[in-house]
Amino acid sequence: MRKEQIVGIAVRLFAIFLALYTLRYASGLLPRAALPPPNNISFLFIFVLASFPILAALLLWFFPLTVAAKIIPEIKAKEKVSSLGATEIEMVAFSVMGLWVLTSAIPGTLNWVTFFAIWLANYGAGTLELSPDNIANIIDTIVELIIGFWLLFGSRGLLNIIRRLRQA
Repeated sequence: MRKEQIVGIAVRLFAIFLALYTLRYASGLLPRAALPPPNNISFLFIFVLASFPILAALLLWFFPLTVAAKIIPEIKAKEKVSSLGATEIEMVAFSVMGLWVLTSAIPGTLNWVTFFAIWLANYGAGTLELSPDNIANIIDTIVELIIGFWLLFGSRGLLNIIRRLRQA
């Protein structure tokens, strides 16, 4: 693979990250639209706010080699092919995605550890009643941690599973 192809893959991975990040945080604003007027946010504002990063993600997805050529301006048409094969690049891609998932899950983990530490300090061994929302968020954080560590440290195993599925 040539350098611009490797950078193009990274650009597409970033496009996926940007789209998912935007959708995740824009969906977090939607409950604010249902609030009564001085505290609400309009749907139009949320849509406009989310549309710019989504548009950027689409442009990055459809034109990754153009962006790669801008990032690495000294690329020549007859450049040597990199010694990295598709397998190594896929392993790196899975590891990078795992790192991204972990960077999303670690703050959530710290949030829940802090929550439980404050609860223990204030209530001791009393009964803790969590709302269904809190339980879902805790499970979400745990699943993100598991997936992130699996992608980061188990990319070779994940790659073997994908190869078997392709050959089946």
